[in-house]
Amino acid sequence: MKQCLVFCLLIAILCFAVPAFATTYRFPVEPAPVLEDELTMEAALSLAQNEMMQREGMPEIQLANYKIKANCVWLDNGEKAWVVMLDELGYGTDALVTLSAAGDHVIHYHATNTEITMYLVEQWTAVKGKMNTWSVKDKALFNWLFGNDEQYVVPDERYIAQEDAEEIAMAAVSQLFASPTASSTFLYMTYPDKQLECYVWSVTIYENGQEVYLVHVNAETGAVVETYQLYGNG
Repeated sequence: MKQCLVFCLLIAILCFAVPAFATTYRFPVEPAPVLEDELTMEAALSLAQNEMMQREGMPEIQLANYKIKANCVWLDNGEKAWVVMLDELGYGTDALVTLSAAGDHVIHYHATNTEITMYLVEQWTAVKGKMNTWSVKDKALFNWLFGNDEQYVVPDERYIAQEDAEEIAMAAVSQLFASPTASSTFLYMTYPDKQLECYVWSVTIYENGQEVYLVHVNAETGAVVETYQLYGNG
């Protein structure tokens, strides 16, 4: 009789236990097209929100305080997925939910009571090194998925090369620093006071490992649009 009860209890646990989800973070590689038989953005958002509400015991109304972004990507294991970031605008629980593009399983789930971007930066820097050493494509992908960029933008032949932009930027501050180095990000910027909207190379200038200046170089014309002192001379 006791063995029978134990057996029944095991069956009940197997039937009703919540399935465990993969905890290994999967790196996005590049944007992916969404096919007709795959989750739409709206469906991915709904699934991710429901996942968070169930796992964290949250009421739906609480999600009104969240910034939520969802984008479809290829992952480093070749799988296509929706990456959904749920970022609480005040103090609360943030989450990252990675769903299969087909919508049949959760690839990765992570929740934190600190900023979700801190977790993401930790994951990326552990593998890719310091952010200023990332490739332009990695910076663009990160900003599109988790930052403020609404589009994934990388430079093509229409724009000046990264090396040329960095030379222009360093020349603009060459009288201030003896041996500057540079790191760049490709961005679309709006300058209301100049009535200008354009793609720029945002070039961070370093002196002895210290960020000292930020120089925006128009990616089409090569003109210096703005310079910002970050630290030190100037």
